[in-house]
Amino acid sequence: MKVKQWGGVMRSLTIKALTEVGILVPLIIGLIISFGIMNPLFLSLFNFKSVLTQTTYLGLLTMGEMLPLIVGGFDMSIGTLIAFTSVVTTMTMKMEIFADPTAMVILGILAGLLVGLGIGLFNGLIIAFLKVDAFVVTIGSMSICAGAAFVLTRGHPVFGLPEVFKTTLGKGEIIGGVSLPFLIMIGIAIGLFMLMNRTRLGRYWWAIGGNIRGAIHSGISTRKYTLLAYVICSLLASVSGVLLTARAGSGELTMGASLMPQAIAAAVLGGTAIGGGRGNVPGALLGAFFITMLLNGMNLIALGSFIQQVVVGSFLLVAIIVDRYLRRLRLRKEAEIWTID
Repeated sequence: MKVKQWGGVMRSLTIKALTEVGILVPLIIGLIISFGIMNPLFLSLFNFKSVLTQTTYLGLLTMGEMLPLIVGGFDMSIGTLIAFTSVVTTMTMKMEIFADPTAMVILGILAGLLVGLGIGLFNGLIIAFLKVDAFVVTIGSMSICAGAAFVLTRGHPVFGLPEVFKTTLGKGEIIGGVSLPFLIMIGIAIGLFMLMNRTRLGRYWWAIGGNIRGAIHSGISTRKYTLLAYVICSLLASVSGVLLTARAGSGELTMGASLMPQAIAAAVLGGTAIGGGRGNVPGALLGAFFITMLLNGMNLIALGSFIQQVVVGSFLLVAIIVDRYLRRLRLRKEAEIWTID
């Protein structure tokens, strides 16, 4: 009898752990061992710093994508929004409204963030207030962002950015060789974590995604908080776009094209539920770190870009299947508890 009880306890703890962080921990350990054997450079300090820096951009996107997922939706526009932000940021900086390059950098960054705010409001208002399906709305805004970026640049990259922008936000390093963009991401992550775990906002998001009817009956303004989730998602995508632009040194039409599916995969691998009601910042960052590490390792062993897309897509499908399985186990466990009561 005791053996059965301990077995039930271990099973419950395993389900809870996998629900919180998905299947990330064994996957990360497996990646480190596998790529370390195939290419020892993977385990070098230099490569580790490189992975951390590359995690910055996907980490911001993943934290953003996590929020629509938590409230029961998702955002397909974040990839092309990065390109749109990049183009607007660079074109604003080249206007030479002010003689001081630093002033133009600030103006360009603000213009890029306003793009994110506008797209977030566009998505959120239609989804939350007009009740249009999130997939349809964000596919539409994805097309709008891509088309607008092309029209503004006529299909050509935008060069000639101020050096202060490229050196500070693109290549800037702080103590110990840690990049400034990485520290910016960590600061945003801490702020979002506190927002979700120390204020009612996080509880409202989880409630909306878990049971929207129950949230409405509890007096939660579901429309307002759903709108806010999409606004923050787009703002974080624009922050990522600004930082990527500084790193590339130019405004690119194709920037961020492959990051949207990676962000969704990272969020789900990190424990964010497809369908809403569950998600956390540490899990999202771990998911982004895993995807970045996976891509880095595949580059080191010289796997082709198309094969890499197949691998990332496969991990996304596995993560969704595991998420669905864990959700069924959790619901069955809750049903058993209600039956006992």
